[in-house]
Amino acid sequence: MLSLKISLKRMLKDPLRIILTILQLAIGVALIIIILSFIYNILDSVDTDKGTIYQAIFTIDRRQKPVFTSEMINYLKHSKDIKGVAVIEVVYSTFLEYNDLTYACNKILGTDEDFFKILNLKLQDGYFFNSADVRGGTNVVVISDVVNKQLFGNDSGVGSTITIKNQRGDYKTLEIIGVYFADSVELDPGNEVHIISPYSIFVGSNKKHSIIWIAGNNYIKEMIKEELQLMLTDESIYYINHIDYSGLDLRNLRERDLVLSKSFVEGTLNFVGPYALIAIVATFTGVLSLMLMNVMGRSKEIGQMRALGGTKLDIVGQIIFESFLISLFGGLLGILFAFFTTRLIIEKIFLIRLPATNYFAMSTGVSHKSVVIALGGTIIIGLIASIYPAIRAVQISPIDAIRD
Repeated sequence: MLSLKISLKRMLKDPLRIILTILQLAIGVALIIIILSFIYNILDSVDTDKGTIYQAIFTIDRRQKPVFTSEMINYLKHSKDIKGVAVIEVVYSTFLEYNDLTYACNKILGTDEDFFKILNLKLQDGYFFNSADVRGGTNVVVISDVVNKQLFGNDSGVGSTITIKNQRGDYKTLEIIGVYFADSVELDPGNEVHIISPYSIFVGSNKKHSIIWIAGNNYIKEMIKEELQLMLTDESIYYINHIDYSGLDLRNLRERDLVLSKSFVEGTLNFVGPYALIAIVATFTGVLSLMLMNVMGRSKEIGQMRALGGTKLDIVGQIIFESFLISLFGGLLGILFAFFTTRLIIEKIFLIRLPATNYFAMSTGVSHKSVVIALGGTIIIGLIASIYPAIRAVQISPIDAIRD
């Protein structure tokens, strides 16, 4: 406690220099926290231990063959190692009609209730359809916020009806029951989905399917493949074993995200790495220059301490403790800066350069690991930077210092 009082009293003798150094440290710490938070958030969001999505397709001579029955899908849904199974039926080249206006649609996705759980979609308004809607072929639809904006402006389209037509002229009138955020769904790069309905209104509830999505942990791929092969017919197994380019294909849909995101992390490190290095160097030089100035400006005081019986260890300890306090104050202020600026900087500067992806949701807040690393690193750098000034302090001769 005495050392703290003495250190604070000496620091207040030159408050402007102390404040500027602490601000310099705070800016450096905030920058390091922002950079590390961005990188940690990307790595955490693509951590395959959190689970993945497999796309199961059965092909014969490279052509998709519908083999997945409702019984097979329901069996997989109840497996303890599987988080969800969604049927994927895509209806291409359709038209959407509303209020005498016609819009061309690239596709409409027909699926079931597990699709929303698998991708963890976020609702803007309304609700998603459920298993009863799928079994009964209820004419409902969930649209993206992009489509909602085009059709209804700033109002919600929930409760309104739209008409979907195909090229043959067949049409269905669907009630909008929900609006979701569009940036959370994408089947392929640049191939967004904006309209989702129960698959049963297009193909019936008892039809076999050629594509299903299965969500689970990364280690269950072989289990899924084995289960599906056992459930397939003898004819299907024959094709698996005897025809090239045929059989059950399980594709990890998160691998693309993982590759893109890791590549982006590397690019980010190359882009922001020099700034982090500058922040570290500025932290070191700030503490070093301040402590050197303090030592040189307090040579007479240090000499008096030595003359009154102060040991070299006492002087070294005092210098290092003052450096610790400055580094601690700068680090805490930097953490405060980071908490108010990290989300804004990540969203407005870094995130817009991130490749489009929909199989993970990245946090834009402060990473706790980055706070620990930045604060701990700043204190360590501050202590290292105080070693040379402390050595210079103990080399001061008491007689010369008092004479000067």
